[in-house]
Amino acid sequence: MFLWMLHTFIGASGTLPILSYAETCRSTDMPTPKVYIDANVLKFSATELLRSVPKNKKIRNWYGKVTGILVSSPEYVNPNQRIRSKRLREEVDLLPRIAELAKNQRIRVLMNHETELETWGLPNMDSRTGRFYGASIEYVEGPVKCERVIAGFGRSAAEWQFGFMGGIDDKRFLELQKATGAYQGKNALNRNQLLDAFAIWCAEYGKCDLFLTLDFKLIRMMRKSKYAPARLTFVAPSELLRELDATHRPNPRPPLGARVKRWLSLAGKWVSVHLPKDADKRN
Repeated sequence: MFLWMLHTFIGASGTLPILSYAETCRSTDMPTPKVYIDANVLKFSATELLRSVPKNKKIRNWYGKVTGILVSSPEYVNPNQRIRSKRLREEVDLLPRIAELAKNQRIRVLMNHETELETWGLPNMDSRTGRFYGASIEYVEGPVKCERVIAGFGRSAAEWQFGFMGGIDDKRFLELQKATGAYQGKNALNRNQLLDAFAIWCAEYGKCDLFLTLDFKLIRMMRKSKYAPARLTFVAPSELLRELDATHRPNPRPPLGARVKRWLSLAGKWVSVHLPKDADKRN
């Protein structure tokens, strides 16, 4: 009986219907992955900068006579083209694909305001592509409630931020400081690593699934850390795509069990509609 139902449901084409990723998510209630992005992701996503490019090119008229010299011209340039590391260049070239996943609601991209503050003052952030190629970024609350000083005297915003983070006394945050290398002895903290520790802490507090960064050293340190076992997965762009099984397919196929369950559900609905009619014809 089951084989007859399956054969009838398949029909003349001899193939089962292909379910989209969205249909499977609805049928199995699969949560959308939450990805916390590091500040360097925003930095390397600024790939279309309007700059004056030197030319020093002679300008000639119709008769070939030199009438002037073009000193420079406005063009859009990609600063990532100056990256010498082959691995880093390959990774940053994958960022637009990850942004598309966010635009198509395949992933949720999150960050904390302190992580965004890291990008303030960085050069070459005025990209025509917008922040992270126009993908929507959600803000996750930090584990520590605080207020932002927007103006002050005698100290820069970075100094205020460093002083605030250095004064936090929390067991998990201290573990992350040691794991990232921020803690270098009593009253000795490395600012960049301290920002990494705080970003990871925010990602854990926001119950994120993955931490996307282009800092390969940070990924290695957190995976091997004995001070603070990771509570989320640290990935580079290529690893994130593999995690989502989206490297070669626009929509990753759901697990086999979920597909079979969905097929049987559709087969049952089809049979309930068509089986009575077929039985009447035989009688």
